[in-house]
Amino acid sequence: MLAGHPQIQLHIAGIGRGKDFEKLINNNRVRFHNKLSAEQLKQLSLKCDAGVIPFKESNGLGSLTSGAKAYLSEELPLLRKH
Repeated sequence: MLAGHPQIQLHIAGIGRGKDFEKLINNNRVRFHNKLSAEQLKQLSLKCDAGVIPFKESNGLGSLTSGAKAYLSEELPLLRKH
């Protein structure tokens, strides 16, 4: 798991749910930001080395949504579930 790696700090922006999510955000290497504005997400992405979208992301039109757009606009490597 990424959050368990000694050289990784995981930042989570958005919403989450479930027992596994609660366990994850209680990890001392995880910082949960909750839902961020587009500008806040951009500022966070400037401090990151990669973006991770751990679920199938879709806006119903088959195109990228705000999270992926923010990561790509900052030229971050993007890992996402297809």
